[in-house]
Amino acid sequence: MAILFIWDFHGVLEKDNINALEEFLNYGLEKRGHDRRITKKECRQWYGLSFDDYIKNLLPRADEAERKKVAGVCSEVAWDHIKKHIKPQDMAEEVLERIALADHCNIVVSNSTPAAIYRFVDLVGLTRYFDEVIGVDRDEQEEDYSHIEAKAEAIEKYLADKEFDRLVLVGDREDDIKVGQRLGAVTYLFDPDDFRKRTSADFKIKELERVLNQI
Repeated sequence: MAILFIWDFHGVLEKDNINALEEFLNYGLEKRGHDRRITKKECRQWYGLSFDDYIKNLLPRADEAERKKVAGVCSEVAWDHIKKHIKPQDMAEEVLERIALADHCNIVVSNSTPAAIYRFVDLVGLTRYFDEVIGVDRDEQEEDYSHIEAKAEAIEKYLADKEFDRLVLVGDREDDIKVGQRLGAVTYLFDPDDFRKRTSADFKIKELERVLNQI
């Protein structure tokens, strides 16, 4: 029986990147002369959104040109901060390896651009465990873009010429769970800090190894 494990990346397979996010966003805001600063709670609450959405949330009254300038300043230093902080999530490598050794498949689907998510996955040393790394680039979507629909469609495209007996999706946001539900997947909300008090997921877990119950 072949099982496809569909993984969100940020906040699921990595940890501590949230610290980098807080640092380089606040650096960009300060350099552009904005008083607004992102808090750790906001980083956690919004984690998994696109970079553009972070800046829109932080500067709702700024025009697009200014938001792009903030993003540009952040981008100049972002990877230095990311490389300093990001690590594989606890037990991520062991869980992915167990799934691969059992002849099941792992894929990553992220709101990041394809180039960025490949770089992230490689940075934490997990590339070899994935059959596919999929980045859903918001810039390529229509104006009425829904990242739930876009991620679901990207997975459906991957599945078009493949057959699996079961789909399992692991994410850290309710929107991830909605993607899995649209696909008919067994859904896991990964929430090690018990941050999400309510979820429609089939399972809420604090340890990644709990997904191994599916194999």
